[in-house]
Order: sequence, then structure tokens, then C-alpha cells
Amino acid sequence: MVGEAAARGARLRVITDLAFQELERAVSTGLTISDQTFDQLVQQLIRDELDRCERERELAGPRTEADIQQAVLDQQRQRARLQQALRTNVYGDLEDQLAPAIEAVQEVATEPDLAVLRRRAARGLMDATEINEAREQGIYSRDTRVSAVAANGSSLSAPVSGPLDGARLPMRREPAQPSQSAAPAPAKTPAVNNHNVLNLKRDRSSTTETRASESRGSPTHRSVDGRTPGAGPRISDVKEMFIAEQRKSMRRHCRVAVDLLQDGLDDLVISEMSRAAVADVIVLITQLPVTHGKSSKTKLRLREQVARTNAEETEAIEAAVQCVQENGADRKKIARASLEARIERLSSIQSLTNHRRRINSFLRWCHKKGYIPQAFQVDLEDIPRQVRDDAENRDQKKGARMSWGREKLQKLLTSSIMTDPNKELGDPMFWSILAGPHQAPRMEEWMQIDPQTDVGVEEGIPVIRIQRGLGQHAKTEAAERVLPIHPVLIAAGFLDLVEQRRAEGSHWLFPMLDHGADGRFSSIFTKRFSRYREDEGLYDPQHDYHSLRSDFQEFLDDADVPLNVRKRLMGHRIEDITEGKYRKRDYSISRKAEYIKLIDYGIEVERINGIPVVKLRDRADASEPTAADEVVL
Repeated sequence: MVGEAAARGARLRVITDLAFQELERAVSTGLTISDQTFDQLVQQLIRDELDRCERERELAGPRTEADIQQAVLDQQRQRARLQQALRTNVYGDLEDQLAPAIEAVQEVATEPDLAVLRRRAARGLMDATEINEAREQGIYSRDTRVSAVAANGSSLSAPVSGPLDGARLPMRREPAQPSQSAAPAPAKTPAVNNHNVLNLKRDRSSTTETRASESRGSPTHRSVDGRTPGAGPRISDVKEMFIAEQRKSMRRHCRVAVDLLQDGLDDLVISEMSRAAVADVIVLITQLPVTHGKSSKTKLRLREQVARTNAEETEAIEAAVQCVQENGADRKKIARASLEARIERLSSIQSLTNHRRRINSFLRWCHKKGYIPQAFQVDLEDIPRQVRDDAENRDQKKGARMSWGREKLQKLLTSSIMTDPNKELGDPMFWSILAGPHQAPRMEEWMQIDPQTDVGVEEGIPVIRIQRGLGQHAKTEAAERVLPIHPVLIAAGFLDLVEQRRAEGSHWLFPMLDHGADGRFSSIFTKRFSRYREDEGLYDPQHDYHSLRSDFQEFLDDADVPLNVRKRLMGHRIEDITEGKYRKRDYSISRKAEYIKLIDYGIEVERINGIPVVKLRDRADASEPTAADEVVL
């Protein structure tokens, strides 16, 4: 099978070479440079590229598996760019790589000369990426046409000849000390124009530095149309204008996307952005951990964060594998442990769809304003398939959010913090867990309650107002609502806590909580709640805080509470025309209170020295199955 595949690949290369030659003949009118000169230029370009990468590998020292994977991915991205250029016959994004060959003959070459040279050089560099990809993995032999070129200087323009059996050609490694006894072979001097300068050595003080920075992951500063980079506004100069023109509900999301683009491109001059460079940034975004941007302590830049995450994941995988190996696990268990140790990254929806669309919106806006001379945008096809598949697989692994169910919910409601008589009255973990299935707030809605304005009395009934305000957010207009306070929260002393915060002059019900880097309380508290569930043995990625809203909805549904009432209590938009368009008035507080009182999970609250403690009402009631228990866990 391997031999057949190699033979098919070799035959395909013959056909491809012939097709390339036909294309070159079509533009050959006006050529002044010979085939031998073209070959010499491209061969030198390939050797320089292979030598550069080899030097960087030698200087890099020991590398982790994550470093190797990143280097291989870089070579694959470079090959994809070269393939795209060859398909479209547009080489504006490759000027920096092709510059050594172009500059060598710039003064004597015609436009057809340069057209042929660009294409042949791109083909040579594409083969070089295959060799470099193998070398990154420690493989110093490769079945590619450029192997023969590197070994014996054969022509790149000639079709592949010889047996099509897929034999591997070893890469020639130069000896450290050349033999003194060996006589140098006579050099083949092609008949070329004497004016042609074939020395491709450029100013290494700039070129080596630029390419080394590219290999480290720094953004490539090129213009989208191949022009010489010039002055102009940078991303940071126009970002605020772009954001100001967006819908209010989208401004925060657009800011996050453009901030990532600015960071990934090192605040590049806008006219120098390229499609490939922007696609690279989006690929980096997919590798961010799911917690990125949620911690105020996170100061790392995009590339640094990805590199650190990859390193941490490598360490976690190595530790997990070592642990199961010490316990005598078989091969399959070791593989499973390796997969489970991977760090959760951003979902494909967030990184490959939302961020890409917002970045494309910014690119269109820049073109409309005249900052980008040539319109372009990044499509999903510009993202390597491996990256897309990996992101989608992570989404599928995450699974759908499900309700807790009565039995598991009772365990949560009687966990350690809920039954501790020595906790603080205002402990945010206690009140968040108690409110979740009884009031169905979103986490951010609950964390941001202002005791001065958001808690009051309407129709003689204590209520909580979910509303926008200074430092407060609501997911949608429908999220703004008034909720009667459940009797369980009142029995636990919720109103006493509100009065205490009012006396302190606090505008936060939980002043001890910190905002995350995104300005949201939930960014940090989400992690705290995850750790609490792990400590209590209740962790399950499909049962998070917002799953408690599912229990609220299912309980009311089983109690035959009308759908539109449930939607208003949960802050969902009313899409029914009759109810949504022709009923502007909300349901009365007293009616909503009657529905809220129906919710009963078999618990009760008593206060010990003023501190609320939750317990099951009685074991018989706790063991009775309900419709909510039939939800598949």
C-alpha cells in the first residue's frame, strides 16, 4: 500500500510539473533569463531557506513536544500560503520570501522573467516546507523533488524522471571539516547573461532578524498588494472609530476581536495587513484557553498565552501519562489519559465563527474608509482543516448543558457551604447556589445586584429587579425583569443581608467579589464554582451554574405554568406574535409570586445564630421521584 501510494504521488508530480511548464510557456514571450539561471536562482533560494531553518533548530536547544507541533504547524501554514499563491498566480504576500531571488536579477529581468521566477521560486519553497516539516520531527530524508536538487543540483524546471517507486532520497548533510584530499569537482557554469547577478546573499543583519522573528511567531509585516511598506494608520489608531459605529450590543464583542487582531499583528500598519497574516491570528485565537480574558491577572499577549498554554498542556499530559503508567495501565488507558489532560480551548463557534466575522467586519470597514487598498476577508477555508476539525471536536466533547435533576440538586443544596453554621452571612457561594434553582438568575445578573436599587417591594411582595445600570449588564432587553423573591431565600435571611449592605453604603450585594479582565463578576466566580464542585465531588461539565436554570424551567413546566410566564421569569424573549406584540404589560407580581412559590426541592432553611443552614425536609420526601428526576444525567 505504501509503495502504491508513493508511485501515485510520483506520477501526480510528473503531471503537475508538465502543467506548470505549460503555464510558464504561456508567459515566456520576452524571456531574457535562461532556464539554467532560473534553476540556479531557485536552488540557492531553497538552500538558503533550508540552512536558515536548520540554524534556528540548532540554536533553539531542547524543545518540548508542543514546540515541535507548533513548528510543524508553521510549516504547514507556509505551504498552504504557497499553494494559494500558485493557484491564483498572485504572489503579493510572498514578496519577502521571494525577495532574494528577485533582487538578484531585478536590474536585467523583464516582467515575464519575474513572472516565471516567482512561480518557480514558490514551487521550490513549497517543496522546502515539506523537508522542513520532516526535519522538525527529526526526519532527515524525504521523497520530494527538491531532495534531488539539494543533493546533486538537478534542474527544478525539468520533469521528474527515473523509477516511480517512491524511493526516499537522503538529504545531504555538509561535513563539518571538508576533506583536504578530495579534489573539488569542476563547476558547471551555465551560459548566462553576464549582467545577471546570481549572488543571493542579502543584508543578513536585517533579513536574518526578520525571518527569525517570523519563526518565533511574530507577525509578518507585509502589504496586501505586495507594495513597499509605508507609513499609515495602525490598527490602534482607527479601532475606536470602528467600534463607535457598531450597534451598542455588539461593541464589546467587536472590541475583543479587534484587540486580538491588534495584538496578534503587533499593531500593524493597516495597509500592510494580509489575508494570510489575519488567518494566522485567527488560528492562534482557536488555541487560547477557554479562560482567556476572564482573569484580571492575565497580562500575557496572544502569542505568549498560546505558547504558555501549549507548554502547560504538554506538562499535564506527561504527568497524566506517567501516573497511569505507574498504575500499570494498558495502551488504551494511557491514550485516554492523554486526551483527558488536554486544556480546554475556545470553542469553534466563538473562535472560528464569531471572532472571524467581527474581524472581517473590521477589514471591510477599513477598506470602505480607504485604509486598505485591496478588499479581502478571511474565509473558513483559509483556516487549516486540522485546526477546524480539532476545534469542532472540542465542542462535541463539551456536550450539551443539562439540568441537575432532583437527587443531584439536593446534594448541591446540602453541600458543605450550605450546611456550615460558621460561614459569613454574605457568603456569595451560599447565596448563588440557593438562588440558582429558586430564582433562575444568570450568574452575572446575580453577582451584580445593587442592594440600594435592585431589591424592593412591589404589590406588598419583596422583589429583585434585574436591570441595567452603572457597572451592570443584561444579556438582552428581555433579560430585564422583576422577580418575586422565593420564600426559601427570605427564610435564609436574604432581606437581612440587603439591609446590612445598605447600612454599609455598598452598591454591591457581594462586595468581596472581583471583576475579571472583561469587567464581569462571572469570569472569576465561574472558576470558583467549578473548583467548589470538584471539591464536593459534584463536578460534571454538563451540569454548571446555568444548568440550574434548566431545573427551574422544568419544575415550572411540570407544574403546568404557562410558557410565556416561564419565559418572562427567566428573561427570555417572547417570540409569539400574539403574546409578544399585543401584550406589552407584564404579569402581576402577585401572580408571578404564586408560580415562584410552587418551586420546592424538598429542602428547608433554619438559622443558627443568624447564619442560614440548609437541610433536607425529611428523608421520605427527599427520596420520592418526580418528573424532574426523569431527566437523563
